[in-house]
Amino acid sequence: MLSLRVALSRSGLLASNARPAFASLCTTASADSFPVIDVKTRQRTNNSKNGVKKVRKAGQVPGIVHGGQDRGTLISLDAFSLKTQLRTNPYFFNTVMKLKYEGGDDVLCLPEEIQYHPVSEVPLHINFLKVEDGRDIKVSVPLKFVNEEHSPGLKIGGLLNKVAVKLPCLASSPSIPKFLTVDLTGKALGEAVLTSDLDMPEGLKPAIPGWRPVATIKKTRVTTIALRDA
Repeated sequence: MLSLRVALSRSGLLASNARPAFASLCTTASADSFPVIDVKTRQRTNNSKNGVKKVRKAGQVPGIVHGGQDRGTLISLDAFSLKTQLRTNPYFFNTVMKLKYEGGDDVLCLPEEIQYHPVSEVPLHINFLKVEDGRDIKVSVPLKFVNEEHSPGLKIGGLLNKVAVKLPCLASSPSIPKFLTVDLTGKALGEAVLTSDLDMPEGLKPAIPGWRPVATIKKTRVTTIALRDA
């Protein structure tokens, strides 16, 4: 049986040569969050092996939309444009997409999982999770560390230990921030920045306890000497 490599990780814009079948950017997003991308999508009914082969031969990638009351809607979308998004958008899995069905209602979704061919790494199948009002979705938001020069502990030779570079969060809004800021101002040796210290935008909350650190200022041999000679 053919094995599959699965991408589970969740901003870049489309390359200039990308076909418009997959995405066009909306102008409603702020500079600090990802724009919602319109995706032209086809519904399909045949999920047999031969049916899926026909979809791929037609230049489409089969997929499924699930979540809420939807147990699973079979879809397909343009393979070339999907590969372009994957290549140019490092935050693909945090980008909310509006699936625009031919003759149907639009649906807001978040990419959840992609299966790749183990050799060619061509996308073979994609899963979408439906975004609904009142229902949290789990995302992983990158962390941006700032003001290292204003940390007393780092100034004397301490080491910045990044406990996490992404934070698992629950989002109740389709507007997902590009990053969360970790402010190191005033942090001395041995101190930490906790999850509860982060400034969370409206509609986003941590999926881990607030006492967990995202960064610490560690002592080094240099700091030991500096403190001894102070």
